[in-house]
Amino acid sequence: MKFLGIVITLSALCVSFVAPQCTIQPATTVSGTHAPANFCPGDLIFDENFERFNAEVWDHEISMFGGYNGEFQWYTNDPSNLYVKDDRLFITPTLTYKYLPCRCEADLSSYKLNISAEYPYICHISDEEGCYMEGKPDQILNPIRSSKVKSHESFRLKYGKIEVKAKTPRGEFLWPAVWMLPYDNVYGGWPNSGEIDILESRGNDVILVNGETNIGNQEVGCTLHFGKYHQYDGVTYHQKPGFHKDFHLYKVEWTPNYLRFQVDNYDPWYNYGPFQGNYTGSNSVLAPFDQEFYFLLNLAVGGTNGYFPEEGVWYPNGKPYTNSEGRRASQTKFWQSNMWQFYEDNPEEASFQIDYIKPQCSTPPVTTISGTHAPSNFCPGDLVFDENFNQFDNTLWEHEVSLFGGYNGEFQWYTNDPDNLYVKDNRLYITPTMTYKYLPCKCEADLYSYKLNLTAEYPYRCDNPDEEGCYMEGRPGEILNPFRSSKVWTPKSFRMKYGKIEVRAKTPRGEFLWPAVWMLPSENVYGGWPNSGEIDIMESRGNDVILAGETNIGNQEVVQTLHFGKYHEYDGTAFYNVPGFHRDFHLYKVEWTPSYLRFQVDNYDPWYNYGPFQGNYTGSNSVLAPFDQEFHFIINLAVAGTNGFFPEEGIEYPKGKPYVNSEGRRVGQTKFWESNIWKYYEENPDDASLQVDYIKAWAV
Repeated sequence: MKFLGIVITLSALCVSFVAPQCTIQPATTVSGTHAPANFCPGDLIFDENFERFNAEVWDHEISMFGGYNGEFQWYTNDPSNLYVKDDRLFITPTLTYKYLPCRCEADLSSYKLNISAEYPYICHISDEEGCYMEGKPDQILNPIRSSKVKSHESFRLKYGKIEVKAKTPRGEFLWPAVWMLPYDNVYGGWPNSGEIDILESRGNDVILVNGETNIGNQEVGCTLHFGKYHQYDGVTYHQKPGFHKDFHLYKVEWTPNYLRFQVDNYDPWYNYGPFQGNYTGSNSVLAPFDQEFYFLLNLAVGGTNGYFPEEGVWYPNGKPYTNSEGRRASQTKFWQSNMWQFYEDNPEEASFQIDYIKPQCSTPPVTTISGTHAPSNFCPGDLVFDENFNQFDNTLWEHEVSLFGGYNGEFQWYTNDPDNLYVKDNRLYITPTMTYKYLPCKCEADLYSYKLNLTAEYPYRCDNPDEEGCYMEGRPGEILNPFRSSKVWTPKSFRMKYGKIEVRAKTPRGEFLWPAVWMLPSENVYGGWPNSGEIDIMESRGNDVILAGETNIGNQEVVQTLHFGKYHEYDGTAFYNVPGFHRDFHLYKVEWTPSYLRFQVDNYDPWYNYGPFQGNYTGSNSVLAPFDQEFHFIINLAVAGTNGFFPEEGIEYPKGKPYVNSEGRRVGQTKFWESNIWKYYEENPDDASLQVDYIKAWAV
């Protein structure tokens, strides 16, 4: 039936994630002007956050029709009855007489109201004096105005999972509802073709049945109507002090075999279906709920259909009318009782408010996530990692502080200094700086003589002692690491297995800079590197030109790489951009499933696929081993290295390569420093920085 103040989001039923093509086709069908053309299981297919009221999605029903329930309201499209505030939809009851010519109560018992002939000059349902009504002393006009909207033309669906977060109204004989009706009535008129009531409630504080059960605002109902008779088939939930006190979560999971309801994530779910034999000639076990339905949101007032019952029921403030008297007489007595006064005195409390309606998945994701920043509940297609670098979050990103060369013979000292890593304009910058400027004499001579002990001086920390990582003595032929930079990672805060990952980044420009966004396994299930794998989402070289024959492997190339197996070999794909990847931001993607990994840059086809890898790992049942375990993110900017990433054989460096890989790190970085080929870093720090706009990951 009715409701108010909402955000609506839906997901398709099945398993997959946002990808160019679904690996499993959805059971969900959708139609309407705002229905998506293509979607996969788990995709968000309807997203109504009520940042504004969208009249293209929601059609008003304008009528004095009582909904075949003998309700007392006049549904309008007036913004006093339906509006958006604080990203919530409000449906608020107001008093009819204030909108009639004399703005006095006398109009209710005398005015001839023709809503087709006066503002808003629209009437949608003429049944039960819905368009024209004459007020009489004992049969007044509908005394309360409210609103009802529906997605009849814009959005309809069959099967899916729906969530509504709403706050019910408080007020005698208010009747809020969020519900669904079939678009085509395949099995005949109501109730034969079904009705799904996601939420309905009564606004009274107390309505006692048999002296025990309070069916007022401490109760909500989730109901199905179907079959040949008007009978409820539903479940009720109870909560003190009442569902009007705060927002609550209402769920429906609708599959080809069953519907089930849940409130506030409390178990058990209440299941309905299959319904074999209910509908002759239908092959569906869920008929009539095997057709597309649309949403309705409304707030009704009163009614004579029995929703506000009488037999064995006690109303502390009394019930001013009886259901058998009919609508016109009943709404007259209701009005004369002044029970509606609370609506006028407390309009927000008497409003139906909906915060959102959004999806949950019906099939568990294959993605697993752990760590201090891991979400506890998620579905296929959900965004599970969203790092936009509005600020640097040191509870998420952990620095590595060390002089260690990463087993690559790199030339930098990784620090946690804000000179090397900082956030500016909602982007993460990693910037190389000169080591000597942070040593005691702030002169280059310190590189050749200073004894640097990271644990004995600021920052009094060293994370990796390998390769003189914590203590190093500068010597004339083997200077200290001449550059400082940064490396951060998420081994404790966020780890994932399977998903879709996007990185938007701008590579640095500068001779022998080596930026990377990559992933390593958190447990090394298959042994030390490279046996347990490495996923390089993006890495590049900062040189303008490095010619391998005719191919420029400098900053016009990025590589996306897997390392795994017993040997240190690349298994990757190179992408080229002639102006250079340092000129602007580019998009790097990895799609990681239990069967394959695939890479893409800037949404260009084709994707490059890797996997399955049958037979690579003895004793593993996975076809993707070692990439069947959780990995964490790493972002860093290295400087040079002797491992071969900056190759020599058959390679031309227009500005020369000042060191030879075989000489080792300490000698190599000495020659590199003395060549001054690094001067560009100092003169153009922004251009020499790795800049990361965001990292996002979705579950699959």
